[in-house]
Amino acid sequence: MQIGVYICLWDDDILSTLDIELVIKQIKRLPDVSVIRDCSNICSVHELRSIVNEVKNYFLNRLLILTCNSFIDDSIFKSIFENTQLEKEYLKVINLNEQLDSSEENIILKTQKTIELLETKISELKQSGYPDKIIIKSKPATLVIGGGIGGIESALILADSGYKVYLLEKRPGIGGNARKINRVYPTLTQSHSVIAPKMLAAIQNSNIEILSWSEIEEMKGTPGDYKIKIRSKSRYVNPEFCNACGKCKTVCPINVPDEFNERMNTRKVIYQPFKGSIPETFLIDKGEMPPCRGKCPIDQDAPGYIDLIRTGKYHEAFDLIRLKNPLPSVIARICPGNCEDVCRRGLNERPVSIKKLKQFVTDWAFRNGKDASLLRPAASHKEKVAVIGSGPAGLSCAHDLSTRGYNVSVFEESSKAGGLLVSGIPCFRIPAEIIRYDIEQIKKAGVIFKFNTKIGEKLTLKDLRTEYDAVFIATGAQKTKKIGIQGETAAGCFDALTFLQRYNSGEKIVLGEKVLIIGGDNSAVYSAVAAKNLGSKYIQIIFSGDENSLNIDTDTMQLARENSVQFLFNTKIEKIVVTNGRVSGVEYFRTDSQTKIIDTEDIVLIKSLKLEKIESDTILLVKDRESDLGFNRATSLRVIVTSENLVFVNPETLETNTEGIFAGGDVVVGSGSVMKAVSDGKRAAASIDQYLRHQPMEQIIPARLINKESLKHASENEQTYPGCLSKSDCKNIVYVSAQSQEVLSESGAVQEAERCLQCGVCIDCWECSRICEQHAIDHEMKDLVRNIDVGSIIIATGYSLFNPEQIKRLGYKTCENVLTAMEFERLCSKDGPTEGKIVLKNGKKPETVAVIHCVGSRDCNYLEYCSDVCCTYSMKLASEIRDKTSAEVYEFYIDIRGCGKDFEKFYSTTRKKGIKFIRGKVAEITSLHVHQGEKEKLIINCEDTLMGRILRITADMVILATAMEPSEDSAEIAGLFNLKLDDNGFYAVNQSKLPHIFTSVHGIYVVGTCQRPQTIHDTITQSHAAAAAIISSLQNNR
Repeated sequence: MQIGVYICLWDDDILSTLDIELVIKQIKRLPDVSVIRDCSNICSVHELRSIVNEVKNYFLNRLLILTCNSFIDDSIFKSIFENTQLEKEYLKVINLNEQLDSSEENIILKTQKTIELLETKISELKQSGYPDKIIIKSKPATLVIGGGIGGIESALILADSGYKVYLLEKRPGIGGNARKINRVYPTLTQSHSVIAPKMLAAIQNSNIEILSWSEIEEMKGTPGDYKIKIRSKSRYVNPEFCNACGKCKTVCPINVPDEFNERMNTRKVIYQPFKGSIPETFLIDKGEMPPCRGKCPIDQDAPGYIDLIRTGKYHEAFDLIRLKNPLPSVIARICPGNCEDVCRRGLNERPVSIKKLKQFVTDWAFRNGKDASLLRPAASHKEKVAVIGSGPAGLSCAHDLSTRGYNVSVFEESSKAGGLLVSGIPCFRIPAEIIRYDIEQIKKAGVIFKFNTKIGEKLTLKDLRTEYDAVFIATGAQKTKKIGIQGETAAGCFDALTFLQRYNSGEKIVLGEKVLIIGGDNSAVYSAVAAKNLGSKYIQIIFSGDENSLNIDTDTMQLARENSVQFLFNTKIEKIVVTNGRVSGVEYFRTDSQTKIIDTEDIVLIKSLKLEKIESDTILLVKDRESDLGFNRATSLRVIVTSENLVFVNPETLETNTEGIFAGGDVVVGSGSVMKAVSDGKRAAASIDQYLRHQPMEQIIPARLINKESLKHASENEQTYPGCLSKSDCKNIVYVSAQSQEVLSESGAVQEAERCLQCGVCIDCWECSRICEQHAIDHEMKDLVRNIDVGSIIIATGYSLFNPEQIKRLGYKTCENVLTAMEFERLCSKDGPTEGKIVLKNGKKPETVAVIHCVGSRDCNYLEYCSDVCCTYSMKLASEIRDKTSAEVYEFYIDIRGCGKDFEKFYSTTRKKGIKFIRGKVAEITSLHVHQGEKEKLIINCEDTLMGRILRITADMVILATAMEPSEDSAEIAGLFNLKLDDNGFYAVNQSKLPHIFTSVHGIYVVGTCQRPQTIHDTITQSHAAAAAIISSLQNNR
């Protein structure tokens, strides 16, 4: 083995603290070191030729070069030794500055460390040749993060070279900040004419896949083989169908601030980011979920139908309600109104009467005989689904599956659909016509009903599962449990549910004058009112708890008050008194609300109280219910049931232990509410849909997040309000469906709808869906998650702008007509809020404009660095003001900093236009005037440091040249890729390598303003360099 060692140290600081002769003497003694000498300039052609000759003459097969230049590495020398016996992998270059402490001044100590360093490296060369050299074969695809000018340029160069590129942008469209700028320095060309062709070229290049509206969720792998998980957020508009006609935005009722125009004007909720955006597909800004929808068990889009009521579109409002709500007319009457509890209007006043607005629409549709114009899917599925039971859960599931395109059959053992809706809720609470109307709408959706068919007898669960692709069990809980009170089986003692079923059937029932009802839920009140309608005189509800423990909704309690139903609270029934085989009353103990009548310790307390008695002719017992599980017998296919005789399901998906069989509603929970049953039916439909499409079943989570702070409610409902009519006043206006409910007139409904704050951005009114001829809009669209494999990554995430609100003295957001430079850029643009006209907020042209340099930058209180481009673009803006207006323009600067061959000429041209430059910082911008001449003006207090005087200048408009900051997601992305940030938060680059695009991680490059403030020209140059570096490495793989 023959080793050559060459030392090229020219740095005076190193030479003054190192004994080179001693280093050479010591290393020369090492075995296998054939040549060692000091090279004065290893980068010269003459010196390199000498080394090549020595390699050949001494048959050197290992080479070690010690230098102090960070820009010299082994790649420089490899080609030089191609025609020698030296293998490339046995050449090593060491940078002494990177290996030793440069501040070390002890000559002896530093010399010894240098000797030890060389001994170690020589030993490594002898053992393994090139131990720290990693040979990486990179995947050919590249991920470019950031769709601005830098990212697009890199992507185009790589794609034109034949390589696959994923161009990822977190915003809906590519173009970045460069697209927002009006003109580009130094030519003052329209930025649109510069970047638009590149955007168009990117989307037309078959090697570039644009992933807009997307973010990185996870990164795994190693250099050259990165595995990236990307989430593309829902646009709610299918790009395959959308032709960007723009009709959708013409009917959208909601305006929100336009981010592209710096929130100086508004856009619609369904929108294009800007004219000519790439991709051109529209998208819907769903925003956060409104609190009313977040609280609704069935995910009802209340703001949507409320806005349609506001505009008089009652049929459309009914359609929208019907889309999510299979029983809208029923639920409008029995819904507990959780949505109103969290209505944001209710934070300061009475909440919007959402429930009454829903009833107004459903009554209007019923009275006018309107059918729901259901939005059926474009394609129908071949799979069939069986639903057992036609109660609220079964009807809900059947409805949702049918509207998803499935063939659904409902098996009902009785002769009509509705379950407890028909048999357990009396007609004075929900008229039978209303229930029939809702069920008829479900039939028209394509659901097939098979009545008088009990599953478990001739037709078994196994038979259904064989014939159908999925089964939903929704048989309810119509069997009652015994309470365990002495005398409950005596004549004259009825189960309240059985009583209501007989009442609803029209049977003549004799109860007597005195009726007692034991229980505390809605059915207790229904039974009491029914008893009154049958002629009973004295009716009382006995309940074990206090009034706050009742499980009775507000409307039903109002019904009880209107019918003079009496309540007896805090009781413990001892027994039902039976006389001559028939009930005659109850004996009970009075307790207080604190007494717990549960265990044996309380029995002593109860017996110490006075035993009381109430006489009664009839007693109605509100009993807990359980399911009839006849479907689970006489078959080899069974589902698991609990000890409480309920079907056991996965609480997230509602799937039973048997694949393809689901269950929900009362058959799972026992005695539940109608809303809970409908919610279960909808959840089951979603799970069945996922199951049949072979997708992972998971908890159904809304696409939008709920702002939990908005769920706080701080006011109580008022009892009456303007626009509300009594029952007698509106018989000829709307269908009156309950004794206790006020209803809204048409004018009252519109007036009430106008009170909605329309929170949540998109209110889901679906007006855009109705007008879209391409059927491109999909409000149920989900995010798309995908994985890609790439070998290299270019980060070009751009910059953010300093928020001048932090500097209170500059008057931003507190004084009118104080703008940031980017806001002014949009003001000057033809596609900006004023179509390119430079005007004040009152529409007048400014007579005086001031441009303030270095806002946020070169300031020890905020950002200490210079933003590099502020002086240039400030003068560009001043020049544009002079060109478009006759306004007087001031430039307030600290120092004029600019570079490049064009800057001085541009600076001179700007000054010749009459722009006044004042050197000095602005102390304050205010609108407080001291004399009439300053009225309606902005006052700038500043110092002219060249003239040494304090100035007070008035202006109509002030433009703040704000500093460039690291992009808001820099820290997150740096953490994801294990990159370093510099002291200012920009991506750190390897300073020892030129160009400055390399990071500390192999195969990851950073370009443009994400690494430092710089011009568009510099950004494009770096983009070319990064693409070239990747192409070079990929070509070396071949």
